[in-house]
Amino acid sequence: MSSAMTASPFAQSVAEWMSPALYTVPLSASLEQADMEMSVRTVSALIVVDGDARAVGVISRTDLLRHRAHAGAIVGSQAAQLAVVDLCRTEAITVDSEATMREAARLMAKQGVHRLMVTDDDEPVGVLSVSDILRAVAHSRLQSPLSELSSETIAHIAPDDSVARAIQRLDSAQVRGLVVMQDGWPVGVFTQSEALAAGDAGDDTRVEHWMSPAVLCLPGSTQLHRAARQSMAMHAPLIVVLDNDKPAGVVTPTDLLFAVI
Repeated sequence: MSSAMTASPFAQSVAEWMSPALYTVPLSASLEQADMEMSVRTVSALIVVDGDARAVGVISRTDLLRHRAHAGAIVGSQAAQLAVVDLCRTEAITVDSEATMREAARLMAKQGVHRLMVTDDDEPVGVLSVSDILRAVAHSRLQSPLSELSSETIAHIAPDDSVARAIQRLDSAQVRGLVVMQDGWPVGVFTQSEALAAGDAGDDTRVEHWMSPAVLCLPGSTQLHRAARQSMAMHAPLIVVLDNDKPAGVVTPTDLLFAVI
């Protein structure tokens, strides 16, 4: 990324920011295998390939969690009976490697997706995700305040609520993470990663046993590029926005797409 400091990240090509790693899973793999592969690779989605190793779709943590919310646990004997082919989306949204980051952000926002398959001459060469957009924002000089992108409400859960309730909340609120609140203050986050990791623990297990303490709280006046850097440094999946030192909203990496486009 030699030109990252001399030109706007959003005017640079997708090829300069994408991940060249293409993690795949066969159509015939079980959901449990897909879940394990995502955990091992520390990614939130896999490219689905057919018997000829051709990319035919995508399966994500969101797909696995949605299935669990509606059909029960995704691990164990039940998961072994289901395959990736039963849940995967058969069309991956693609972007050309020479497209600009701004164009890619617009496409993500329009399609409502968190990642794009990057192609060169119609051949997959990498993946661009909202995490890469976050990196671009961190390298930019976007000085808009965090409050401009903040939600007006906070999707939250209590630490003594059950994992089953948290999973249902993730699905009904259509979010990738919940803020764990105690006495009106954020004490952690419960995301799709924690929900999948808690799969063997039993649905009555309390959220506090699985939540992540990586919660980042920042004033609404914080400039976007500074907020993005702190989010990356803490590996925080979301930012709780403060107004007069009180939690007022949330900004996620996906929200940053709208600062770019």
